[in-house]
Amino acid sequence: MDFDVWNYESLKTRLRKRRIFGEVICTLTETSPLEMNKNERKASQQSLTKFFKRENGDQSKKYSFNEKHSVEEADTFSSVSSVRPLAKEKPRKLSHTRRHSSSSGQTTITEFFKFPDGKGKVVEKVKVANNQKQASSTSASSANVKHKFRRCPKYKFVPGTSFVVDAFKFGKIPDIELYFLSHFHYDHYVGLTRHFDAPICCSQITASLVHLKLKVPKSFLRVLSVNEWINLGDDNSVILIDANHCPGAVMFLFHLKNDHYVLHTGDFRAERVVLDNPIWSSIQVDYLYLDTTYFNPAYIFPCQMVAITKMISIVKQIQQQHNKLLILVGTYEVGKERIFTALAEALDCKVAVEKNKMQTLKCFGDKKLSDSLTLLKSSTFLHVVPMGFLNRRKLTAYLASYPTYEHLVAIKPTGWEFSGRTEDNLIDIQKMNKITILGVPYSEHSSFAELKQFVLKLRPKQVVPTVNVSARAEINRVIGQWLNESS
Repeated sequence: MDFDVWNYESLKTRLRKRRIFGEVICTLTETSPLEMNKNERKASQQSLTKFFKRENGDQSKKYSFNEKHSVEEADTFSSVSSVRPLAKEKPRKLSHTRRHSSSSGQTTITEFFKFPDGKGKVVEKVKVANNQKQASSTSASSANVKHKFRRCPKYKFVPGTSFVVDAFKFGKIPDIELYFLSHFHYDHYVGLTRHFDAPICCSQITASLVHLKLKVPKSFLRVLSVNEWINLGDDNSVILIDANHCPGAVMFLFHLKNDHYVLHTGDFRAERVVLDNPIWSSIQVDYLYLDTTYFNPAYIFPCQMVAITKMISIVKQIQQQHNKLLILVGTYEVGKERIFTALAEALDCKVAVEKNKMQTLKCFGDKKLSDSLTLLKSSTFLHVVPMGFLNRRKLTAYLASYPTYEHLVAIKPTGWEFSGRTEDNLIDIQKMNKITILGVPYSEHSSFAELKQFVLKLRPKQVVPTVNVSARAEINRVIGQWLNESS
């Protein structure tokens, strides 16, 4: 039987409480609990109760430490029109006409890099009730308690509002009414649990993943459509822009009541699909909260399409050398889907995934992607595995478990694989007997050159780094040089 650390910890707690309880009883009765009969133990428990009884105050009132505050879960996600803090009331069920489609307005994986034309429809702004302060006084006990004493850094806040972005690890933050989640990656939703009881604003795909994986009730998830301005109350509004990072990932562009524009990029890849968005030419960004993951001149990797095309070419060459070739693609829980979808289309095959991965991919609302998936690994030579699986020992064992194949190719797509290679030497190839590992410089974050292009495109009045924040001064110095040189 597998060792269950949670049951083990629970057992330790019970044993510790039993030991303490026994020590107290022994102190009061001078007799071991194990040596007592039933009546003696009952009398000892009564004396123990009297021992802890308060001298003052009314003892008639009983307090239960196991009271549960249940919230009836709505059948659908909350609509755009209800982007406001929840009062302590029974959530309303939404009619079918108010449901958002699963496509969510974002570019699907199988549509690849196609960008929707036009600015996007502007919806009618909905008035929000003025009783928003009611939810902000909710007890922090239902949030992730172990994080509630940590101070939330300033770059998580939207200035001049009661909004924060990707700040769940800090628990319930005083005076915050709306929590925005840019995408479903652990470093952004860490701290978010099924007990979180404040409004969470995100895309349709992200809401589906949060509900499926974290069991957050749908009544607390505010699904916002992409490319539509949404009124948040108090003359503040927001529009979600596809971040070109992973399925469901968005940037939040806030238009505040003081007429300032604040852009939180979350994690994003600033390729042409992002740079060519027509919204940038119609606004002036005042505050840019920027994903600076690769803010280093060493990381000037190729665009995603170039990396994928080169990878497919090499895989086909290896396939000509080995008729019975098994292909493994490393992915994260969410991310790198374009790699295996492009391979499946190029090689005209199905994609084998585990059951939990299948459930995750179904949340994307991409029918073409869903139709290409299978749980039967023996039916295809293209398998998806976790990124951490791609090491020599595990790959050797995996190939041995499929004796019908003579060679294995493992694809490791990450921006960290790039180290100044030329286009002719773009892919890092490692050969080990019957195994070949391809390090593909495929990143879902912006390269150093793309960050520069994006900043020069927007020309914000102020830039706030959200990654590698300890180097904020140096990052701002370099960005200042960019803006001065181009002025």
